[in-house]
This record gives sequence, structure tokens and C-alpha cells, in this order.
Amino acid sequence: MATALCMLLAAGDVEAASIDGAIDALRDIALRTETATRETLQAHAALRDADTATIRTVKSLRSRFDAIARRASIDGYAADAKFSRKSRGVDELLANLERAAAAPRDVALPALLPSAAHVLAIAPDAGTSCATALTAASGDAVEKTLAPGSSIWIRVAPAKTRFVRVDTAPSSVDTEITLFGQSCPAGEDDAVAHNDDAYGLAAAVAIDSEDSSHSSGAHYARVRNIGHSAGDVVARVNATAAIVGRITDARNAQPIFAQAVAVTPDGYFLAQTQNDDSTGLYLLPVDPGTYYILAQGYYSPDFAYLSELYPDAACSTSYVYALAQCDTGSATPLTIADGQELDGINVALGIGARVAGIVRDALTGAPLSGASIAAYETNGEFGAVSTVTDLTGRYEVAGLVSGTYVLEATRDGYGSQLWNHVTCTGPIETDCEISGGTPLTLVRDTLTSSIDFDLPVEAHLHATILPRNGAPIPLGWELSIYDQSNAYVGASFVYGASSIDSVALAPGSYYAFVTADGYFGQLWNAIDCVADCGPPFDQAIPIKIARGQTIAVSFAPLVVPSVSGTVTDAATHEPLANASITLVPAKLEGSLVQAFTDPSGRYSLAPPTAGSYYVWANSSAYRGTLYPDVRCTDSVFQHCDLAAATPVTIAFAGSDVTGIDIAMPPDGSVSGRVVLRTPDGMVLPPMVPGYASVGLFTALDEYVASSGILTDGSYRVTNVPDGTYYATVQGPMFTEIYPRIDCEGACSPSQGSPIAVASGADTTGIDFDPIPYEYIFGRVTDVDGAPIPGAAIDLWQENDRHCGVSVTNADGYYAATDNLMPCQTPLLSTDADSSMYENQVYDGIPCPHGSVFLDLCSLDGATPVPFPTTPAFAIANFMLGPRPETIFASGFDP
Repeated sequence: MATALCMLLAAGDVEAASIDGAIDALRDIALRTETATRETLQAHAALRDADTATIRTVKSLRSRFDAIARRASIDGYAADAKFSRKSRGVDELLANLERAAAAPRDVALPALLPSAAHVLAIAPDAGTSCATALTAASGDAVEKTLAPGSSIWIRVAPAKTRFVRVDTAPSSVDTEITLFGQSCPAGEDDAVAHNDDAYGLAAAVAIDSEDSSHSSGAHYARVRNIGHSAGDVVARVNATAAIVGRITDARNAQPIFAQAVAVTPDGYFLAQTQNDDSTGLYLLPVDPGTYYILAQGYYSPDFAYLSELYPDAACSTSYVYALAQCDTGSATPLTIADGQELDGINVALGIGARVAGIVRDALTGAPLSGASIAAYETNGEFGAVSTVTDLTGRYEVAGLVSGTYVLEATRDGYGSQLWNHVTCTGPIETDCEISGGTPLTLVRDTLTSSIDFDLPVEAHLHATILPRNGAPIPLGWELSIYDQSNAYVGASFVYGASSIDSVALAPGSYYAFVTADGYFGQLWNAIDCVADCGPPFDQAIPIKIARGQTIAVSFAPLVVPSVSGTVTDAATHEPLANASITLVPAKLEGSLVQAFTDPSGRYSLAPPTAGSYYVWANSSAYRGTLYPDVRCTDSVFQHCDLAAATPVTIAFAGSDVTGIDIAMPPDGSVSGRVVLRTPDGMVLPPMVPGYASVGLFTALDEYVASSGILTDGSYRVTNVPDGTYYATVQGPMFTEIYPRIDCEGACSPSQGSPIAVASGADTTGIDFDPIPYEYIFGRVTDVDGAPIPGAAIDLWQENDRHCGVSVTNADGYYAATDNLMPCQTPLLSTDADSSMYENQVYDGIPCPHGSVFLDLCSLDGATPVPFPTTPAFAIANFMLGPRPETIFASGFDP
């Protein structure tokens, strides 16, 4: 079942779309692309070709994207830095989908949609500030609904690998991620990394544990909604590898603002990042694999940088959307392993040639906006590079390699033309042989102007749209043309305008219809489509058109009735803001439509077409509910009792369905605190696990819900129905069943004590103190038994690799773990004040010249202290004698 979120692109009677509106439309395309990509990956996994519906979706998405890009060029904001960055990301998502959908079923596809293994359950107030940050480790994900301007904070636990990536999945909101250090920031100046639009419209940052600004402890990351609409955000934490380098201007070696993109040898775009425009440096987190590194500069009003593949393989344009545009034979693919860093992957970009001119109507001489200009290199090494004319008919193709080109101009409703004024052949003068054009020599750093075109008018339909009953004009809509044999001829998608020209048509008879999100489709002339407008067109009226004729047609589609209501708390009757409302087709086929309640708990949304729909409400800390009052067992729709629900019916030309109110019962919750247990008698501050989760289970050991742990050790498991449960806490190398039952090997949660949970109530005091397997405890004293504070305890592998460090407290106690590198059977040494004490290697091996850390002592003969593999404590105490006199340090008399 498809799960695309349907965004109703509705605005007033506008002829030009704003940048914000265009970015909203790009976001909708990104979400639909993600859905189609997931379906394509599933088809390949089942050794099936992509189905026909998916193929149609791919073509429609490309048409929509091209229309938005065309509008941006016409209105002059195509070079806006924000729009350019986001449109590039969406174009790469689309390019991946198009390649995957066309791939044979026996061809392995890369992981085009990153995922996390474990979604943490969180309390409503958790993660709203740095102080309540959620702890997440590699393989974890956090999901939360974010209003505009709101954030979710994550404490990223140290990993066993050098690099960790924090990223967001494509979503209905615009996300950014800012990375801070190991303490809550005082302000934005404390940020150590920032990124936006690293994967489509998603974001990503990477933590380098060996970077001085990214030291090895936990880091705080803020994921913020910088858009203007609320929506669900999924933030993921994953171990990764990294490619590091610098992007500069080839003319002067100065840093430039650019992006680095990882492209597979098969041409899939799998990761991208922006560099630091002050230094040119970039850090690109990638999964293990083989990649080309593509460097692309951002467009300037004065010039465009030519893209390159590392190390210096030329591409034909400033923006690459396919590897065919680059000289891969001169590029060096890079193979990288998990956790590895490839440094010094530097690329210097040069400036390209430019060509400019005007496109006019050959009959009237009027300038033509929205005409496409393609530049073809005559040696055939690269594909076409294209742009679109603006409102005055002007164009500029920038960022071209030096060489000889033939230029072609095309536009809906017109014949095509090669420069110099060579009209193409065929029934509608659109069959172009590139060899028929006049070659044009272009040189880098040089503008060639006055390359003009005058296009012949062809037979076409000029369609306008004006919805009935005063409804707004759709911001995006599509005109489709079929011939009289019901064969598809072509479609035109327009964004930000109330009229559109069809594709050029040969003399004959045609059927035409329009479709738009939130509206019923309509066939000409005034024939409404209750469902699909596609063939056969038994009741439709054909439009007869002669050569060169322009026929004006108009459409007045009907708005699909909406479903609206209010969502409240069933106990207090207070409105619930930001509750998720989803319309699910009663046949469980087709697209889901989702919206969020406003601060007053109200919602309104329209399905794609007439039919019966379930109305499904979800909100954190409340029981998922199907209208009118069917309580679901969790937040998975398939776990709701559909037989007890009442679908709402949307009728064609019917009224809006109002009063679909839902009262959601507040769930119960379980809360408490998790701190690690320490050996009896040891005075240590509370130790919170680096990452762990508390889970609730039934008496049959069936999972119910879980929660991560905050930095102070507190947790709250929400979305818990009335009932009796059993609780466990699980972390790295430990499991404890409530109350205080340390688990060795396989164990059942129901071995513990039952916990009663009531609706709307928080069951408090469910605390845990598990024995950690990954710590070594001990004390450092002098020969008189007095504590030695501030002594470093270093952990080493047998190959002398430093893998952990701890420091004794005021009472001389310490708790050491492998917080630097993975370390299974460590050797221990002290590094205390060598002016006062003789350091040691465990057990009892003196270091008269100084510590192992300072390379003044050997680990030879040291006694390993393995981490426990069962619930037990590993203890390693040190008693340090006074610093020996230097003359006796050798052990021999002078």
C-alpha cells in the first residue's frame, strides 16, 4: 500500500510561485519519491520489475520537478542558494528512482533509503531542550512531531567506530541539524558542525572522534524544523565511514562554497554534504562501499564552476545529474571500509563557458518564457546541458567545458529549432538532427551572446483552469492529451500559473483532461471524473485541431470534499494540538493523506478522490484511535480493529464531511531512573548508561512499549494501555528485570514483579541499577591507605593501543571503560603525580621512571583485567608508593 503524504498545493489566482511555495512543492516531490523508491526496492527484493503504477509515478514526478525548475528559471529565483540546494537534492533523489525503476530485476540495488534498526519510544516532554536530550546510539532512531521552529535534542552516545552520522529521513518538514560538543551549548557559537539538505531535503552531520573539536565523548545534536509547517521527523544515528577533503577555485586555490557528493559506479547518488565556505573543507559521511566523489560549486550571477570527479575528471556542466555528464575514465573511484577515513580527497574547480540569447515567437516576435535551451557537444562525449528562458524570453547556459556545441530550443505548443534558425522537421517540426545545426565554439571564462531563436507556432491547446464555486486555482496541475485511439500523446505540468500550453499536436482529434491534488479530474468538455480520468474515453468529446491552429480550452474542476473535526483528550476534553490525522482508504489500497491538528485541536484534509475512508488519530502519550472511538493497540494501523470502526464517505459533488470528532484516551506511562550499580563501599557519583532502553512486556513476554534514557538517567515509557506489565532495562552488555534482577543469558521479563498501569496515570518509581559488564572499578591509594585523587587510569590493548581512560575522584575511586577504542581484555596502568608517587602497571608492576602513558614504562608482564561476561564486578586496585630517589631508580647501588 502506498504511503505518500498528499499535500494540497492550493493558492490564490497566482501567475508566479514564491520560493517558499516552490520549496513546499519540492518537499512533496521528495516524499512521493521516497515512497516510490521504497516500492521499487521492495519489488527488486522480490525479484519483480517495478510495476506500471510506479513507472507512471516516476514519470509524473519528473514532470512535476521539471515544471517547478522551469518556473524558477522564468521567475528568476533558480539561482537562489536555498532553492538551488534543495532542488539539487530532490533531483538526485529522482535520478536514483529513475535508475532503480529501469534496472533489471536481477541487478542488485544499493541502499537508497537509509534506515535505523531501533526507533526509541519517547515521552512528550523528552528531547525538547538540551537538558532533556534523548540518548541514542548507533542503530537508534528518534521520531517526533515538530512544529515550526521547534527542536528535538539528541545526546549521541560514543561509538566503537571513529565516525558517527546523525541524519534525518525525508519528511514533510524542512530539517536542519546542528552538532555541539559534550555539554549543553551557551549559544550558537558553540556549534562544531551544521548541515542542511544532505539527502534530498533531509540533513546530516558527522562526528569525528579523533577531531579535537569532536572529542570522544557523547555529543549533543539539535534537529530543528526550519520550515513553516508541522510534521513528523525521524532522526537516525549510525556508525559510518568518512571522506574528507577540500574544494577550491582552480584559478587561485581559494576555498569556494560547494558540495561533495558520493556517487556509486552505477550512478546512484548516495550522500552529499556542503563544505565550509571559509576553508573549503568537507567531511562526507558514507556507508562502506566504492564511490566517485563529485564536487559541484553553487551558481553565481557572474559565472558557474564546472563540476569534477576526483581527482580532476571534467564534467560537462556546473550541475551533474548523471555520471554520463562526466569523464569517468579519468576519475578515481574510492573504496572505503566501515569506520575508515579517506583524507586529502581534494578537488579544484574551474570556470566554464557561457552562452546567452533570446527565444521569440516566429509569428509575432513576442518573447517566449518557459522555452528550454539545450547545448549538445558535437563530439558526443557528454549529454545535453539545458536551461529555461525567463519572463522576457532570455536564457543563459553556464558552466560548459570549452568545445563546439549545437544549441536547440523547444517549447510546448511550438516547433523546435536548432541554431542558427534551423527549424526541425516532422509532422510538428520537433524532429531535430543535431548535425543540421550550426556549430558554435565556446571558450571557458567567455560569454557568447546573441544566440537567438524564433520558434514556429504548432497546433496545440491553450488550457486555462478556474475551479468551480470560488475554489482557489491549484498551484500545480497537469494537462494530459490522448489521441482518438486512446493512445497517450503527452502531458504538460504547470506550477504557479493558471494556464498552460499542451505539447505540439499533429492535425487530428484529441481528448484532454486536467488533474490536480485536492480536485476531481475533469475531461473536456465539462465531464467530471469521479475516479481516474484515463482511457477509455467513451463519454468524452474529442477536440479537432488543424495544422498551426491554437484552440483555447478551459476546465472548471470540482474540489474534493474535505473531512474535518476536532481531536480532544477523552479525560479532560481539552483540545490536542499536533495530533496526526490520517485518511486510510477503506479498501486499503491507494495513498494515505495526513494532516496535523492546530492549537485548537481542529483539522481539515481532503482525500485524493471519492470513496470511503477510515479516520485515524495518533498523538504522543495517547491511545491511537479510529473514528469514532476504536482504540488501537499501538501506533500501527494494522493493529486497529477495523470491523469496529466507522468509515466516512466522500461523495462526488457532495458536501464537506464535518464533525468527525475524536476523543483520544490518555495512555498510562511508567517512569523511573536508571543508574549503574557500583561495588559495595565504593563512593562514586551516579553513573548513567551511555545508551540503554527500558521496555515493557506482558505476562506472555510480548513487547508493549519502550523508552530511551535521558542524560540524568530518567526515563518515561508512554503509550501504555491499562493493564499489568513487566519491565526490563537493556544496555550494552547488561539486562536487568525489575526489580533488581540481573539477567544472565536468556531471561523472561515476567520473572520480575508486576507493574500496574492506569489510563492517564504515571506509574513512578520503577528504578533500575544494573551491573554494567563494560566497566572496571577500583581505588588508588598510597601505602598508608589514603586516597590519591586525580590519578589517571589508562586502559590498553596488548598491542599497546590506548583504548580508555578514567580519573580517580576525591576518595580515590574510579570506574574505567573503553571510551576511546574497542577493548576486550585491557591492561591497566596509572598516571599519577610522578613527583610524589611511583606509578604502576596492574598488578603491582612498578614504573620508577614514569607512567606508561608517557612512554616511560612497559606493559610487559601486566595482568589483564577482562571485562565481565556475566553480572559481576571487575575490580583492580592500586597502591602507589612514594616516588623513588633517582639514583636508586635503576635498582643498583651507585
